[in-house]
Amino acid sequence: MSTIAGYLFLSYGPKYAADVTQLPAARKQMRALEDCAEGQHADLKIVAWDYAREIHGPNDLPNLFKLLETCRANHLQNTGKQIIVMDDCARVFRVAQPGAEDALWAALLDYSDYLVGLHQQKPLHALSPELSGLVKFGHRVTAKTKPTKNARPRQDRVAQTHEARQVSARSRRKAARRCAQELGEAFAAYQQAHPDATLKAFLASEGGKILRSSRGKRWTYRNALRVLREEADKQDPAGIELVA
Repeated sequence: MSTIAGYLFLSYGPKYAADVTQLPAARKQMRALEDCAEGQHADLKIVAWDYAREIHGPNDLPNLFKLLETCRANHLQNTGKQIIVMDDCARVFRVAQPGAEDALWAALLDYSDYLVGLHQQKPLHALSPELSGLVKFGHRVTAKTKPTKNARPRQDRVAQTHEARQVSARSRRKAARRCAQELGEAFAAYQQAHPDATLKAFLASEGGKILRSSRGKRWTYRNALRVLREEADKQDPAGIELVA
């Protein structure tokens, strides 16, 4: 069975744990990587991770660049080509400080043969200029492949379209559930460190600003409150304070 070499980037919450994959900042990434591994009938192995609340340049991601340099050196020595997979290459740019984006992009581009984001589906050098710009400024975008001419009968195409819509709807619901769970876990972790914190205070915090809804946008107070209340109705968790 093949193995997917995964990389995690943590930008909020606790920095250390007995198992880094269980930290709130890693769980969403782990679910995406695990889904990828399951879909490819492969094993998942987390080979490196970095933690940075702010990124001022490549030096703030020492483990990633050390790993990528090793991949390139091994490839040049004809010992095989290894690809490092992370859930979203744009993730590291969301905490890049103003003016740091270009240097970080150039550094990653230098190793783009050995790094792929699941959302982008391609190495960075293969992205269009439009997608490259969006990724560089932290937007969650997905590269789309060029459509091919469909010569199948209309009836088959209609059936496929209906099925695709159902799959898309299920995918959106799944993504929404995951984002809701990520929000709840991060808020709970924040309340552990700040017992009197409200939801508004959490959303205004550094960790709250980083979180994104399933539409890739920052959580508003109203949307976050609605989602957390819906999750509370489903799971009936105790002690969650949502007041302004």
